[in-house]
Amino acid sequence: MAGPGGDGDLRQLLKLHRTEIAMAVDDVFPLLHGLADHDVVPEHVFKGLGPAGGTRTRAHGWWWHRQETLSQTEREGSHRAFHALLTWLLGRDVTAVRDFWAVLFKDYNLERYTRLRPLHSAFPKGRQRPGAGTPGGFPQQG
Repeated sequence: MAGPGGDGDLRQLLKLHRTEIAMAVDDVFPLLHGLADHDVVPEHVFKGLGPAGGTRTRAHGWWWHRQETLSQTEREGSHRAFHALLTWLLGRDVTAVRDFWAVLFKDYNLERYTRLRPLHSAFPKGRQRPGAGTPGGFPQQG
C-alpha cells in the first residue's frame, strides 16, 4: 500500500466517492468523452461502442462491460451506469485511476457537473490540482 498521499489513496478516494461522483454525473458528455480523449477509456473501445453486436470473448470483456453499461443507462439511467464504470475503473492500474481524477477535475467538468465542486474543494491538499505540475496534474511517484 502506498504511503499517505500515494496512488493507493487515489484508489481509496475513488472507492469512497464513486457513488457521489456517479450521482453528480447526470449526462455522460463531456466526462466520458474526456476519459476517452485521455486514454482512461481506450479509444478503440470507445469507438467500438454502439448498438452493433459482436463476439463475446474474454479479451473483449471491457467492451461487453461498456455495452452492458450503455444498456443499463437506457434501463436505469446514467447514474447506475456511471457507477458501474467507476467500479470497473477501480480494477485498473494506478495510472488509469490517477488520470481519471485529472480528467474529472478539469474545468469543463467542474463547470458542467457543479455537484463535483465540493469534492474538488475537499480533495487532499497533499495532491496538486489537475493541470498543475505534471501532464496528469498529479506528482509522479518515485
